[in-house]
Amino acid sequence: MENKNLVEINIEAFKCEMRTFPYEKITAPEKLVADLNTLSPADKNKAGLALYLGHGIPRDPERAKQIWLDTNDAEAKLYLSVDKFLENDLNKGVIYLAEASKLGLPTAQLRYAYCLILGIGVEANLENAYKIFKKLANEQVPCAVYFLGAMHMTREQTLVEYDPKRAQELLDWSVSHGCKFAQFEQGVVDLRKAKTDAAIKQAYGLIAAAAEQYEPRAMFYYSLALARGDQIEKNTVLAQEYLDRCLDLGFSPAVDAVKEAVKKL
Repeated sequence: MENKNLVEINIEAFKCEMRTFPYEKITAPEKLVADLNTLSPADKNKAGLALYLGHGIPRDPERAKQIWLDTNDAEAKLYLSVDKFLENDLNKGVIYLAEASKLGLPTAQLRYAYCLILGIGVEANLENAYKIFKKLANEQVPCAVYFLGAMHMTREQTLVEYDPKRAQELLDWSVSHGCKFAQFEQGVVDLRKAKTDAAIKQAYGLIAAAAEQYEPRAMFYYSLALARGDQIEKNTVLAQEYLDRCLDLGFSPAVDAVKEAVKKL
């Protein structure tokens, strides 16, 4: 990832977040689809997700999208936003996110704030993003707390006081409460400073935790370490799984790495 500007990589990571469906445990997908007309909106959305992903049943993205359009609730709009981001229709993806956000879905609100702060599919608006992060942070949403911490660490804004001590408190809290972005970044920092096997293991534990939540930077970083056996046990199968996931999401550092490897064949 060294060959790309860090800001570009971070924006790529959050674009991948927009292309990722929130995890939903789907049991008996065949029954869900068979009983579609009698299901609650939440279960209809799950049936649509199973159809879109081909989870235990044949893939049928078009039928999935029609189900979500019919349901037309916040969760359905979030799923439709993912579909649009996968099609690289950023503007329509943000429109669906904004609609889901207005309906009060925290995941959509958080993603909409990411778009606002980074200018993904919409004009960047740090003030509006901050309002969303502040609201969600008050509700103890870990990744909103992470962004507030990052803002306290940044001099190039006037919405919050530059306060590295407060920033670190917020970032530490977001790491301990499972924010994957914070876990990856703290893991990398800790790894660079690690001088003992225990410290190295703990740092990779944070990176692995982020990778398990499909954080693209973490998946790519961890896949390289697993492939090389770099300070951790070599595992080429898991490395390939994470690399494939990065490629499926279109994470450009991973795509570029594969292109370079192919050139050398």
